[in-house]
Amino acid sequence: MLTRLPWARRSLLALMIFLLLALPNTLWTSATAAAELCDGRDNDQDGTVDNSCPGRCADPRALSGEQTLADPAWSADLGRDRSLVWDGRGFAAVWVETQGYDTRVVFRRFDPSGSPLGQPLPLSDLVPIDANAAIAWSGSGYGVVWSAEDFGLPELFFAALDDSGQITAGPLKVSTPGEDAQRPSIAWDQDVWIVAWAWYNSRVHFRRLSADGALLGSEVCVTCDTASGAGDISLAPGGGQIGVAYSDSHGGVRFVRTDRQGQALGPPTDLTLQTGAGQPSLVFTGGHYGLAWYDRRDGDDGIFFNRLALDGSTLDTDRRLNGADAYAGTPSLAWTGQEFLVAWGGGNGPDYSILFARLDDQGQPLGSPLYIPAGTGPYSRPSLVWTGSRPTWIRDEDALASPRNILLRRLSCCLDADGDGTSFCDGDQDDGDADSGPDASELCDGRDNDYDGTVDEGCDTSCQAAPLTGEESVGEQQPTRPAVASRGAGAGDYVVRGDATRPGWQLVVDRGPPWQTSAVEEDTAESRDPAASWSGRRLLTVFEDLRSTSARLRLSEFDADGSATVADRDLTDGAAAGARAALGWGGRRTGLVFLNGSPRRAAWTLLAPGGARLLRDIPLGNEEQAAAPEAAISPAWGGGLALAWLSPTGSDQAVWIQLVDEEGGARSTAVEIGTAAPGRRALALSRSRQGYLLAWIETSAGGGEVIMAAAVDGDLALLAAPHPVTAEGGSPDGIAAAFTGSETGLVFRDARDGGRYRPFRLRLDAEGATLGPTTPLGSDRDVGPPAAAWTGSGLRVSWTLPAGTDRQTVRTAVVDCVAAGVASRVRRLRWKDKLTLNWDPVEAAVYDLISGDLARLVLD
Repeated sequence: MLTRLPWARRSLLALMIFLLLALPNTLWTSATAAAELCDGRDNDQDGTVDNSCPGRCADPRALSGEQTLADPAWSADLGRDRSLVWDGRGFAAVWVETQGYDTRVVFRRFDPSGSPLGQPLPLSDLVPIDANAAIAWSGSGYGVVWSAEDFGLPELFFAALDDSGQITAGPLKVSTPGEDAQRPSIAWDQDVWIVAWAWYNSRVHFRRLSADGALLGSEVCVTCDTASGAGDISLAPGGGQIGVAYSDSHGGVRFVRTDRQGQALGPPTDLTLQTGAGQPSLVFTGGHYGLAWYDRRDGDDGIFFNRLALDGSTLDTDRRLNGADAYAGTPSLAWTGQEFLVAWGGGNGPDYSILFARLDDQGQPLGSPLYIPAGTGPYSRPSLVWTGSRPTWIRDEDALASPRNILLRRLSCCLDADGDGTSFCDGDQDDGDADSGPDASELCDGRDNDYDGTVDEGCDTSCQAAPLTGEESVGEQQPTRPAVASRGAGAGDYVVRGDATRPGWQLVVDRGPPWQTSAVEEDTAESRDPAASWSGRRLLTVFEDLRSTSARLRLSEFDADGSATVADRDLTDGAAAGARAALGWGGRRTGLVFLNGSPRRAAWTLLAPGGARLLRDIPLGNEEQAAAPEAAISPAWGGGLALAWLSPTGSDQAVWIQLVDEEGGARSTAVEIGTAAPGRRALALSRSRQGYLLAWIETSAGGGEVIMAAAVDGDLALLAAPHPVTAEGGSPDGIAAAFTGSETGLVFRDARDGGRYRPFRLRLDAEGATLGPTTPLGSDRDVGPPAAAWTGSGLRVSWTLPAGTDRQTVRTAVVDCVAAGVASRVRRLRWKDKLTLNWDPVEAAVYDLISGDLARLVLD
């Protein structure tokens, strides 16, 4: 029992009690070709294209400069096609370049930020004429096709490359020897490559190849029963057929459907007739086609658009997209899942531009075209792709440049997601939260809300107060770690756990206190190992699900009131059991790190609001390394994410950290923290006042295990080399880190002196130095690994206690970090001896609770 205390000390105790109760109330295996991504394509070919992805590009802006792609010793050939694809991890491009009288076709890869990966790779020998290179992506590799002329008729060649850009097949000749083959197009259709080309400028020919580049069947003439010639060709597979748009010799554009073997399904549709039309660009939306083309029906250069039904009939009247520019041509069309995007070259007078337009799913223009300067030469021919979050194109440098190059341009979609009047493009580093922005007020939430370089100025967030204000049970779960997330600044904190009252151990989200429960899953499957993060205005949780023969990683998303906005989405095509994931909010996207199943290695991806995948899984570290045992993620200063992982070096493990931007591009190279050492595990990562803090467990020189910490600045330069922050003799396990705005709270469990596993808290400054002693967090029974999150006024810590052979009680506690002198109302605190204390409202000036567990309180 607690003894009666003088009024002053009662006030101090009452304030401490209030600070708990007044807190806010409010892995898989590598993705296959069938995994759906947000890229405007029907990746899994189920008839829907990006139906759950954020397919809008509101307020597009050309914020970044153009990047040169080609070898500066060569010149990109004008008038020759260049082609760009997005593969879910980055871009790949092909183009034709010239040196003297010789030409070659070149391939190169780029990361999501447009930074080159490796050197340009020539695909063809030097010949007098290489032309019309085109590239496509299969989901696991690239197919490239081009025409080449060596003092004879142009012939068609094909090469296959894997997703690292290594040639796996070819170059091999696709067209019939001795026959003219020009202007090729290439596409991937379920399990085969499809190549189409113009034969003697008079017919459309068609050929199929296997994934590894083997010719399948014979060459098919698609339009041999028509009187139309053939020029530029665009392919769009989908709906069990192939859409083929082409310009004909009569100055028009036609469309024909074929089956998957290239046999025509009816006669061509005349879309234009003798209007000087050509240069078609065709896309499949999942239910119909979109088509853009060049047309001179009005006596000047026009860019037109229409939609086509699956049978080839037009759905609308032809719509002109450009104004009265003196020059316009070579449109390139993309589909986002909700909008059509069109880019074309244009100009008026001495200045030339790339023009960019958006159309809704009915083909109606969304605003006026965006003009982006492209120099003083007229040959700015774009090749446009949609990445799931931004449009990107490559183009020729203008005709007056010498040597000419191929240029890459990324646009930003500047939707103001949180409605605070400032978008990410205007400097809002966290565009999912209206409390964050260049003109925002600073809140006590562990973030730099106003971006002035100082976190939580005016707040006391040093966690020097109570080590524990109480613990509550929020239900029972399997013997695995729960997940904790908090938005801070009064937005609420959450615990994700398994619910023993639901068949199959369904996961639930507890919101509180007072605790309210929302189901994470739709069925009664057994699930485990949840991870949780605030992602803008919503809570995102991922978990491993065992409802089928192989484990899967699934996702659910909740509004602040607990309503599910996305329920139980399957993120994988079958993940191996034992995977554990971690989530981090990067200001616009949520980052997800996870472990592959076999071989075990760390990888990561980006999730759009709603949980749709923007990237394929990207390996962390050397792709040749097999068994990365742990990975961690944190928000990065300035937007984007910090990624950390353990990577094997022989029998030891090295610690690595890297920064990526909000689109997945590298903001830094990967940096190794210290030298590799044996027995490393349980990696944790958080921001600090000066950069980032990493912590992990490793074997000490004396043979025991200790927690190590290392600090880096914002550029990942070491502030403090790896050093132990716990003494030898313990058995630390299950570490987690949370940044308070001034320091990092590290929580872990430890079986010290051979005793039970108990939860502990450790405070670290920006250089990883300890601030005070390691503090126990209460329970003297064996506990599971703890999880922690900063609430804006304290650390919310959650762990499990044994309650049976197949279930454990989930406990949650708050480590108090609120400034003194707060007017408080105390409701109820339940101690381990079941004593309930009720207090009246009190005010206190100063308090300093320094230690204690739930059975007793010791006041200084």
